[in-house]
Amino acid sequence: MVCDGWLRFQPKKTRTSTGDFLDVPVLLALAAELPPASKADHLNYLVTEWGKPFSPDGFGNKFKDWCVDAGLPHCSAHGLRKAGATFAAENGATDS
Repeated sequence: MVCDGWLRFQPKKTRTSTGDFLDVPVLLALAAELPPASKADHLNYLVTEWGKPFSPDGFGNKFKDWCVDAGLPHCSAHGLRKAGATFAAENGATDS
């Protein structure tokens, strides 16, 4: 789902209402941390300790655990998403 530096995905929240896909750039710092496509066991970058994709709630809970472990108890996945959207908007991104 990453092609030419862009991640393409269909958000679950709008899958049935609009069916739209999102294309977002994969920043160089993130690309450096992602496993090469040839080494991926499946399409999910983040999986549970059992090798299964996270559920939405499960990911939010695990992300919060990671934030606490990193000494950032005030952070959350939702907060990071909101901060990313704000950063994008302040740097010229459009709604679409």
